[in-house]
Amino acid sequence: MCLRPRNCAPGKFLVSRDTQLSIYDKDALVRIHNKLRSFVATGKLPHHPPAKNMNELTWDDELAEVAQRWAEQCTFGHDRNRTVDRFAVGQNVAYEWWSPGPAPIIILSSTIAMFNEVDKPGYPAPYISQFQVVPQTGHFTQIVWADTSRIGCGRSIYNETKNGKVGETKLLVCNFGKAGNFINQPVYETGEPDCAVFSNQYKGLCTTNQVNEEFKDPCQLETFKSNYLPLCNDELFFSLGLFGAKYNPDRDYSRLILLSLGLMLLAAAVMGLLCFMYRRFLPLL
Repeated sequence: MCLRPRNCAPGKFLVSRDTQLSIYDKDALVRIHNKLRSFVATGKLPHHPPAKNMNELTWDDELAEVAQRWAEQCTFGHDRNRTVDRFAVGQNVAYEWWSPGPAPIIILSSTIAMFNEVDKPGYPAPYISQFQVVPQTGHFTQIVWADTSRIGCGRSIYNETKNGKVGETKLLVCNFGKAGNFINQPVYETGEPDCAVFSNQYKGLCTTNQVNEEFKDPCQLETFKSNYLPLCNDELFFSLGLFGAKYNPDRDYSRLILLSLGLMLLAAAVMGLLCFMYRRFLPLL
């Protein structure tokens, strides 16, 4: 683990002394990743087979601590000292840079964008049984790597100048254990879900009795719902641009999309505060 807390690179300044993820953010990260894994496991991803052995992800404080420490370096790159004693660790890193003004929650937008690498540039279905490197798709394959069962993430928000404009960079770092993306290993076993213990919360995912017994639904909390409503409503979730999501043409999805983005973006556009945004992801190493 990187041993330098809050050590922003020269020319970058952390916006707040407390940019760590809240309990609701952590729940959102676990939930969105599991919803995506369930989407694949149950065969809903177009042109890709279902998964027999896709694990449910649970939060891991050690992985999160390592990720948070790296995020506080304000560096868009991979932490090469992220491995923990229990297992090798995979890592997805994304950032969004905004001119001054409100911005949507990076947890939703970036995770969906990384998953959508399966479509653009595209990850071939034949490589599911034997993983092969396809440039700019490593985030997708780590998200759906079946043997991964733990996730822990960190975040930082810092000021940075791009093209002569000062804006905020929101950096999201997620660590996964055990790591995925090993050459010639299966991303997942293809076939209908076949688990010793099925998740009670996420269809088609494998878990343990303990995880099922200890699960607490964050969607029962009003604070979580007010920040992450799409994660509590499948129609809203599928309106976020998820590749392969099947829409009901009789529903008014323009209204759902507006709700899912929230009034924050709408107000920013009206006031002219939201100028433009960059989003980048790192190749997964």
